[in-house]
Amino acid sequence: MFSCTVNSNDSSSFEINEDNKYEKISLNLIIDSPKRYDSIDLKTSGIFVFEYENVALYKDKISALLNDRKNAIWVEFNSSSSYKSSELKKLNNRRVFLVGRFNSKRKGHLSKYKGQLNTNEILLK
Repeated sequence: MFSCTVNSNDSSSFEINEDNKYEKISLNLIIDSPKRYDSIDLKTSGIFVFEYENVALYKDKISALLNDRKNAIWVEFNSSSSYKSSELKKLNNRRVFLVGRFNSKRKGHLSKYKGQLNTNEILLK
């Protein structure tokens, strides 16, 4: 299993606490009812896309290929991460698990997504 963790001094960023319990929630459920999962610490999986103005988790490969943002959530990483571009590009279009806090009010770039997952951890099977 591969794990990326971002350490941050930025108080607005989300930090993983090993004592936190994360609810495993299907990305389909989050996309169908984003308000229901607002402010919940969760673990979900999908197709990770890391492109210019499109950093998101899509429910399936077809949605990712078509940039179907109604079937995706925006992924927000700590902006000071030194490996962000080099490491995350390697994960482009791969199925990953993300751990973080979901925010249904934030909709990502141009407010086109179903919500935003604030994360600093990616897990691969």
